[in-house]
Amino acid sequence: MGFHSSKKKFKFKKKKICRDFAFFPPFHSPVTFDPNTAHPYLNVSDDLTSITYTDEHFQQLPANPERFDGYTSILGSEGFNSGTHCWDIEVGDSIAWAVGVITESAYKHRQTPSKTGLWYVGFCNGKYGKGYSPEILTLLRVTQRIHRIRVQLDWDKGKVTFTLT
Repeated sequence: MGFHSSKKKFKFKKKKICRDFAFFPPFHSPVTFDPNTAHPYLNVSDDLTSITYTDEHFQQLPANPERFDGYTSILGSEGFNSGTHCWDIEVGDSIAWAVGVITESAYKHRQTPSKTGLWYVGFCNGKYGKGYSPEILTLLRVTQRIHRIRVQLDWDKGKVTFTLT
């Protein structure tokens, strides 16, 4: 298997953090997306369980301080401050994607990106990468196309793990 970026360690103060991006937990229990955070290029399904990207149908959305406007992102509606959480993410044949976790602090200060509080993997321009801030990206060697990723958050141990499923 070509994708290997497991056990990405992180440190942070234990405050309420971590709202999930485009995550789907195991057992087909989808996360409900928070439409108030959706970038205008992201269309959220009526049932709030899936998103599609379109730059042709830029949505005229009401001004909202929670909304992403710089990065094409959306959050799940649930946040965590303890425990272990796991999601299986279907990225299918998408030409560009990123999935990860973000601290509440990093989310609130997203207009001035920091080097802490965001951990993700993604695919863009035919390349896979991992990062821990919007500006830090490490390319990954991948021998097969990724269609599904498992993200595990162990809040109590301060660990995020990305694995191919």
